[in-house]
Amino acid sequence: MSATHHEHARSSSRASALGRPLHIGLMLMVAAIVGFVLLREHWDQVAGNWALLLLLPLMHLLHRHGAHGGHGKPVDKPASGKE
Repeated sequence: MSATHHEHARSSSRASALGRPLHIGLMLMVAAIVGFVLLREHWDQVAGNWALLLLLPLMHLLHRHGAHGGHGKPVDKPASGKE
């Protein structure tokens, strides 16, 4: 009885291991098709702004996280006018 249980566990692990590359490949193919369609439909916008698109990763890397609210020390609020 334990031999059958081990065989079943081994075959299910093989099926899941074989399914992962298939799912990854399928997701990559769908992403490539969607990217191609989007690029084809919006080529004039992409071609007109290619320099800005090249700068996007650089801007992301150089982004200062303290530049927007919520990350620094709290600022003291001024009194409400009654003193």
